Amino acid sequence: MVREMTGRVIEQLVVLLQAKQRNSTPYRPQMIGLVECYHRTWRECVSTFMADERQNDWCAWAQYVVFAHNSAQHSTVVLSPNVLMMGRRLRPPNELLRETELTEPGDLMDYHRQLMVAMERGCECEERAQRKEQARQAYYYDRKSQTTTNI
Repeated sequence: MVREMTGRVIEQLVVLLQAKQRNSTPYRPQMIGLVECYHRTWRECVSTFMADERQNDWCAWAQYVVFAHNSAQHSTVVLSPNVLMMGRRLRPPNELLRETELTEPGDLMDYHRQLMVAMERGCECEERAQRKEQARQAYYYDRKSQTTTNI
């Protein structure tokens, strides 16, 4: 751990979470690829909501960007982050304004069981999609790389 770059609060958080902190090398974004990928996605989402570069009220639009990101199906998993994390899809305001056919609440335990089954299925689907995507990426990576033998 790099002591001069790590505060006491972070050290205590790492201990509480029973995690192992890893620090990447500065100026080497390949080391933190997942974070860099998310930053690229976030930048693209925010730029979609901005009219031009002079617009400076992007904080007002952040909640809409987060909603759009969390409710959109991602190409690798084919599920939205909200389905994976919460077990249900987000409903946009126009769906909430429509009348619902429910007149009284259902059984809470049945809902809990259905939610747990849906989340387990989502997790299994995500794992399958991740393995499939890793295999696809490995195929194209291996196809480009050349093996050389030194004699």
